[in-house]
Amino acid sequence: MEKQQIADSVGISRATLWNWEKTDKMKAEVDRVKREFQNFGGMGLGITVEPELFSRLPESIQILTENGIVAGSLMAVLLNLLFNTKSKKVIVSHVKQSQKQAV
Repeated sequence: MEKQQIADSVGISRATLWNWEKTDKMKAEVDRVKREFQNFGGMGLGITVEPELFSRLPESIQILTENGIVAGSLMAVLLNLLFNTKSKKVIVSHVKQSQKQAV
């Protein structure tokens, strides 16, 4: 998602979004999200190296976890949903805080 689209979706200017990116709180949140991504990034490789990792799951779910490419793709979709939703919530909370401070 482009920065202008993010700004438009929460009702702020692109300049305001740019200013927020410089704050320590926003930098800390971005770092936290990056760490979460790195923790989950090895999901596909982990299945390839340790195929018995999910052997106790039901067979219907094992179909999704037997192949590293499928598992990595599934994880990418889940993380994309998580991070996009999380980013919007952070920006919306900044908007609300700024509006309260302006009043």
